[in-house]
Amino acid sequence: MTAVIPPDGQLPEENVFRLASLRYFLRVYRSLRPEVVSELQARVIPPYRESCLAHMEGTPDASRKATAFQEALEMWILHFGLPNTFDMKVEAIRTLLTPSPSGRLVFWWDSALEIVKSAVEETSPGGDPSERVYSHPHPPFTFSAVGWTPSKESIDQARRRLRKEFERALSEHIEPWRSAERAGGDLDALLKREPIHARHLSWLAFKQACPNLALLEIKARFKCSIDSVRRGIHSAADCLGLPRESIREARRGRKPHPRSV
Repeated sequence: MTAVIPPDGQLPEENVFRLASLRYFLRVYRSLRPEVVSELQARVIPPYRESCLAHMEGTPDASRKATAFQEALEMWILHFGLPNTFDMKVEAIRTLLTPSPSGRLVFWWDSALEIVKSAVEETSPGGDPSERVYSHPHPPFTFSAVGWTPSKESIDQARRRLRKEFERALSEHIEPWRSAERAGGDLDALLKREPIHARHLSWLAFKQACPNLALLEIKARFKCSIDSVRRGIHSAADCLGLPRESIREARRGRKPHPRSV
């Protein structure tokens, strides 16, 4: 197995922007061609399961089945015009392993968001709203410490000690949040910080999902110049690691059939 999923929170800082860009691109792409996820499941799950089973059992054909899985994954990527990168393969594998709670066919990142959104606040048996249990991956921050003991310290000493203990507890508690943010590639943050880049990713998703869509159609829809569209698509492709020669061109003699997001 060559595609290994890195532990959450262990991605280098410089990869976060690219990862968020990929997830936004995939979200737009799936909205245009929902079958991209069902085809992933149909084409890749069987060889993936066989590869995992052969690997666990240590059978002689484990290497061959791992190769078959990799080939099936890359053929799916090629068929839909997606970036053939490590990040893309990891997103695909995680999609296979993360079913959507609503049953919708979406990529794993949106499935994870659905799981978080569907988490329900459960009240205690007594029904006291102040005693709710939050089924959320990051529980509320709480802090407790020994109060002032007059025989051991002055009030000023207790204040300094409590402040020091609080800062240490807060630092330990907030690190998992930061790790999750680094690993997750926050899409909302991407849109707020880089709205133009997000638009370029949308253009690229349109081109890859709808091969018959001409640049002139994108130009008319977004009311910008053809050069801006071309530069934006190239910029998005470079960010995702998609070679420019892999950007799909509209087929001559056929009328484009763009779909709305």
